[in-house]
Amino acid sequence: MPAKDGKTSVFRIGGLTDRSVLAIGKRQVGEKRGLHGWGVFAARAVLDVGLRFEPDDDPPRHANIVGWPEDKEAIIEMAQDLSARAIDLKLVEGS
Repeated sequence: MPAKDGKTSVFRIGGLTDRSVLAIGKRQVGEKRGLHGWGVFAARAVLDVGLRFEPDDDPPRHANIVGWPEDKEAIIEMAQDLSARAIDLKLVEGS
């Protein structure tokens, strides 16, 4: 789901171990909002549902998913379609 600015913050994690992904997540997300887990998607899944990437590498490996519609129902439908394409879901122990 997009934030108020219409963007969904993501990290490119190809080639990383779960431990490395967890470290990025705790450093970039967990300190602010608490990290409960993460979903793994092929980049193609984002493109297939009609969204696109806006890479900025600030911090390294960071990008935003953009192109979300303005209509809330359309956003939910698109997010559900993307969720169905998840390759893997990881939960953080103790969250």
